[in-house]
Amino acid sequence: MDSLHVSYVLTPTSQQRLNEWDNAVPAEPPLQPMRWHVALQRYLRSATVSGSTQIEGNPLTLTEVDALLRGDSVDAPRLAQLEVINYNHALELATSLALTPTFTWSESDVRVLNHQILRDLPEDRQGRYREEPVVVTNFYHPPEHQYVPGLMGELVEWLRNDTDHPLVRVALLHLNIAAIHPFLDGNGRTARVASSLEIMRAGIGASELISVEPYLAEHRDEYFGMLRETLGETYSPERHVATPWVNYSIGLYVDRLGFDRRMRSAWPLDLGMLADAVSNAGHPAEWAQLLLVAAIQPLRTRWVAQFTNRSMPTARNMLNAMRGAGWLSPSGQTRARSYLPGPRLDAMVLRTPDIVERYVRGQTLGLDVD
Repeated sequence: MDSLHVSYVLTPTSQQRLNEWDNAVPAEPPLQPMRWHVALQRYLRSATVSGSTQIEGNPLTLTEVDALLRGDSVDAPRLAQLEVINYNHALELATSLALTPTFTWSESDVRVLNHQILRDLPEDRQGRYREEPVVVTNFYHPPEHQYVPGLMGELVEWLRNDTDHPLVRVALLHLNIAAIHPFLDGNGRTARVASSLEIMRAGIGASELISVEPYLAEHRDEYFGMLRETLGETYSPERHVATPWVNYSIGLYVDRLGFDRRMRSAWPLDLGMLADAVSNAGHPAEWAQLLLVAAIQPLRTRWVAQFTNRSMPTARNMLNAMRGAGWLSPSGQTRARSYLPGPRLDAMVLRTPDIVERYVRGQTLGLDVD
């Protein structure tokens, strides 16, 4: 009798997708300072955090999440803000663990992730397993609480010894945390953060490059429906194989991998086009990359100073010069001012803003580059 959801059968389509993944991931270049995602990493992280917390009902929009993670004030309930901040810190913790050469899964890792997700919230129980029966969304009955420690021990033992394909491991890790429901709250977020940790261990340099959270938030009913189809109404792995969820999850991650491929194609072309435009207008060439970022997300003085390694006054003068030349338009008051595309930038036909918009809004992309 299976005690965990680890039995599955791959469809031919999923096997093909795994082959595509295996061919694409080794070709991923190492993370370098001038790669496109460094300029957009904060925004992509905001999209990840926004997606995962919105799945659980958090009311903050992507714009508000991005502002909050920048350190700006947001007009939103304190607990909603804390959920966002906690999830971001949990992702930072997962990244740190994934980059530790000696990392080996343990129960304490899962419990610490849950504690960080719920830190200082009313539901925070410092990562302790639940000690009472629960019913999830009035539909699913997870195992009785007395079985949780044993099942989590088995899950960790499986993680330490399993040799399945990395994407299958990610799928089964997510599924089993959701199925066992080891905590009173934060199980879905814990499953998604743990999956991010495991996907980074599978060769992806930053979880933001392949985040499925925006897609799951946009397709919330589909997400929960697939979990229900796979798990049934009661925890019984011997009666419900993991096949539906594994094949679904593989498709999501392979599709997300297409984002980086598309950006690596579009970013240098757009950057070159902007470099020619600012150069022909007699402006500094370094404006090009800043303008390309501005076409995707609002620019702030503090970010420009950090990105260009300049002082705040110098960054402010640079932004004002781009504004005066018609490349940017200011928005907001002095302390909260941001810079949006001006008429010159709006007139440029760029590919990357559309690709990023599709990604953060949870639309499918595919591996093929247009």
